Amino acid sequence: MRHSRPTRWGQLAVICAALAAGNAQAQNIPQMLPYNGFLADSNGQPVDGTINLTVRIYETSDAPNAIWQEALQNVPVDTGYFRVDLGRIAPLAADVAAGRTRYLGLSVNGDAEAQPRQAIGSVPYALMAGDSALLGGQPPQAFVSVDRLQAELDGRGFVTRQEVERLVGEGGLDEAAVNALIDARGYLSEDAINALMDARGYLDQDAIQALIDGAGHLTEAQVAALIDARGYLDQAAVQALIQGAAGLDGDAVNALIDARGYLNAAAIQALIDGAGHLNQAQVEALIAAAGYLDGDAVNALIDARGYLNADAVNALIDARGYITRAEVQQLVAAGVAQAQGQVAQLQNTVNQLQNTVNQLQNTVNQIQQNAAGAPFILGRSAQSSNGRLSFGGQNGMRAATAMCQASFPNDATAHLCTFDEVGRALATGSYDANNGFSGVTTWTVAPLVAGAFNGSKRNTCQNLMYNSGDAATGTQMTVRLNDLSDGNGGGLRGDTFEVFAGRACGNNLPVLCCR
Repeated sequence: MRHSRPTRWGQLAVICAALAAGNAQAQNIPQMLPYNGFLADSNGQPVDGTINLTVRIYETSDAPNAIWQEALQNVPVDTGYFRVDLGRIAPLAADVAAGRTRYLGLSVNGDAEAQPRQAIGSVPYALMAGDSALLGGQPPQAFVSVDRLQAELDGRGFVTRQEVERLVGEGGLDEAAVNALIDARGYLSEDAINALMDARGYLDQDAIQALIDGAGHLTEAQVAALIDARGYLDQAAVQALIQGAAGLDGDAVNALIDARGYLNAAAIQALIDGAGHLNQAQVEALIAAAGYLDGDAVNALIDARGYLNADAVNALIDARGYITRAEVQQLVAAGVAQAQGQVAQLQNTVNQLQNTVNQLQNTVNQIQQNAAGAPFILGRSAQSSNGRLSFGGQNGMRAATAMCQASFPNDATAHLCTFDEVGRALATGSYDANNGFSGVTTWTVAPLVAGAFNGSKRNTCQNLMYNSGDAATGTQMTVRLNDLSDGNGGGLRGDTFEVFAGRACGNNLPVLCCR
């Protein structure tokens, strides 16, 4: 059946399976009820994850108060399906198993309880059956038990299959032969076993009782008081319930036994005799006639075949140098630690070699640049400035060089590119095209021009050598790699750079850096 109600997830649908209980005997009834369910959202999609589930049981479908409830945290939900055991945290109340119809209510993650409540089927009757100590009004002593049947068989001299196998295996040894065999095989006597138990610290009855008392386990009187407090029924009360429920009396049970053809002791004996089962004397005679070996013959056969006893096996193990599990684990741990140390050393060596390779590569690059006789364009600076260049406490050309060294910290020779350096670098292909400087406008520094404007020093604003009354402008440069001719040049391509004077000093631009 499907239940839905508003939650903080929108609408959730809970599809609940019936309560189910496994087969159980009346003497060992499980005190939990397994419950399966299916959880879906308002769109019918299964829910995954964990939920907090509150379960309540009511006497009626509309009762205001629950007679039992339990809160289950972090219940796993796999594609909508979940399973819980009710009563694992909060023991099921006696009213739950009173044999009457009860109703189940569910609440997910603290939301309102799903409606309508579910009627619980016959599972609680299985719990009620655990209180029954009588059958048809008759005590267990009125029926033939396994123990009574075994006693009857033992009295008539019959033996079990296990006893026959034991007698055959031991070869019908008498007491003296058995004692000799026990001594030869090194079995321990009662006194030796007690000494060994004392040496290993095993607990006697008094010590075990002290541990039980210390752990808060209940005595028989405390258990009886707890049973009375919870309203469990004694034999007389159960007998009254059985008689009230029209249970069977002794005559009715006997009639039912006769009708089903159950056998009494005499019938069982007749069945055994008719099947030709052997008693102990007959089995022993059969063993003697079959020529089974006694203790001496078995020992002689063992010696003839060269089988080893425990001492001989241990001596052989020691002679061959076998080692124990603990010693193997110690050797493995030592080997792992040594291997880890070697791996760490190898990693350090690899790191050192990589640093050496990087240094050699830088040296090779420097040698190649020196051999070409040309500077190398590193790229544009990461910082920008206006035309009056100010950076790192420096001004003008020094500020531009400081910007280059901050942008290329791994190259100590990084500096502002001059016109001549740009031309030589482009002519020899000494640049890294991946540094994104092609087509980017940058500030450069033009030569000082003096003697103009009434004899004052007129200069680009980057040199900071102009009077406040003079109009100062800057010089910009743009490099274009693999530039296409824009006239009738027939589609020619090449590296070019342009210089523009008279640019406003207020523009924020990077600078071009070389080494």
